[in-house]
Amino acid sequence: MQSLPALLDARLRAVTGVDPEMRPATKPQFGHFQSNVALRLAKTQGKPPREVAAEIIDALDVADLCE
Repeated sequence: MQSLPALLDARLRAVTGVDPEMRPATKPQFGHFQSNVALRLAKTQGKPPREVAAEIIDALDVADLCE
């Protein structure tokens, strides 16, 4: 059985096509894990990071992993 971070990493990688560089959250009040993948993709796509993040959220299916 894979760990939660590994499962989240795999799903983010499948949606974005890049290494999401998952790590423990620096501010636990915002969650357990974090990734700067939206910021990195925003640079390469020439879009605002929030727009890229919204696209990732729309495509990401983690309902069976988190609330």
